[in-house]
Amino acid sequence: MRLWKLHPWKTVLLGGTIALLGWLGWRYADQRKPTLLALNTTTGKLQWVQPLAPDIGYSKGPIVGDGKVFLGACVDDAVKGFSAYRLQAFDAQSGRFLWALQPQRTTIPYDLASNEAVSIQDGQLYLQLENELQAIDPATGKQRWAIPRRWFFAPVNVWYGIGLISRPNALVVLNSNGKERVLQTLDPKTGKVLKQIPRSLGKLTTTRNLITADDRTLFLETSGLVPADSPNTFLDSGISTITAYDIKTLQTRFRAITGNIVHLQAVGDALQLSTNLNYDPKTRKLSDGKILAVSAESGQLLWQKTKHQLQCPGSYFKQIDNDTVYLNCSGYPGTVSRNEQNSRVVVAVSAQTGDVKWQARISPNRYSDNLPAAVNAHQYLTFRNVLKSNVSQTQAIALDRQTGKLLWTFPLFDPEARYVDTWQSIVAAEGDRFFTLDVLPRWQLWLLQMNRHWYVKQAL
Repeated sequence: MRLWKLHPWKTVLLGGTIALLGWLGWRYADQRKPTLLALNTTTGKLQWVQPLAPDIGYSKGPIVGDGKVFLGACVDDAVKGFSAYRLQAFDAQSGRFLWALQPQRTTIPYDLASNEAVSIQDGQLYLQLENELQAIDPATGKQRWAIPRRWFFAPVNVWYGIGLISRPNALVVLNSNGKERVLQTLDPKTGKVLKQIPRSLGKLTTTRNLITADDRTLFLETSGLVPADSPNTFLDSGISTITAYDIKTLQTRFRAITGNIVHLQAVGDALQLSTNLNYDPKTRKLSDGKILAVSAESGQLLWQKTKHQLQCPGSYFKQIDNDTVYLNCSGYPGTVSRNEQNSRVVVAVSAQTGDVKWQARISPNRYSDNLPAAVNAHQYLTFRNVLKSNVSQTQAIALDRQTGKLLWTFPLFDPEARYVDTWQSIVAAEGDRFFTLDVLPRWQLWLLQMNRHWYVKQAL
């Protein structure tokens, strides 16, 4: 039998071609794609993965409601940069793509993607663009109505809320009539103005656009100007005033004055608040931030605790439910070692009394400051950074809401955790699903899509 022989130069050429094709194939397989993940909140197991289009750029993260996951993100063009804004919807149970919306003539896609431009309330999706508020059908992505509304841009391109709150029979929004800022109630079905009043505190400016409501009352936070001699204007936005309005008539019910509010939420018969550091121009000192509760009927203070009283220095207000306020704190008081100072502790505080219910040390040796969180009926869901054998890893974790016990961990695939470990990132939970963004190489996506139960990355 005659053997097939190659000249040496042909052998070298063939070997080089195979090596080049293998290298190109690996480069393609190792390309990383932004991916939407769903975890089971009871077990921590991966439920589904939904790879996103390769042109998806920055995103705060997903929101969820009515059995659907909504994701707003920049469209990242290699030449034009962030050239557009895209809103997508997915089925929460299966991850199936439902629809996409890409508004035309959007000049600030990054600002939309990095702030709260989308909110789902009472079965309706609201989208805030540069000069327009749109009501979107969550099932189809079709526009139901739109009204002129310019929001944000004061003093910088960062806003802290979408500035609206929905109730079954009224949508309350902060708006402008061209001359002054106004408070409006709209028909949620049509966007028609039902009632409108000028903002009652003309000399004050809304600094964080914090707005919340219960069935009877609307609560709006406004704030005075920053003191001229304030040593740190980033930490101090003046003294906040909460104005309570009757939600039907928009008549003022009461006002309450407190510190520099960074979180405002109506829960039951109370308003739960968190304040930042405040500068006292008389003493020229910064006062400690607090968490507190005031009566939703009268504005009377129910309880307050400083972060040091809660043994929670360097805390970040994270989540609140009907029973508990959750704080992310740096280390335990009195810790001396560098590793202990870098640790993070979740502290659960009773929403009724302000007493500490439990503490859970989630990360023994790595900062986990700005990592987002969500709650469902039984779990507090968040993330932690851990370090073992000089390998850093970001993990999704679940804590029991009643005891703080660690239930499960799930390591993210992206070693940089670029969609989670960033300022103002968000995650979402509904029912038995926990939703987050991650970045995966193509080869991992292939394995997961073939059999997610066979290939699961292990935690440290």
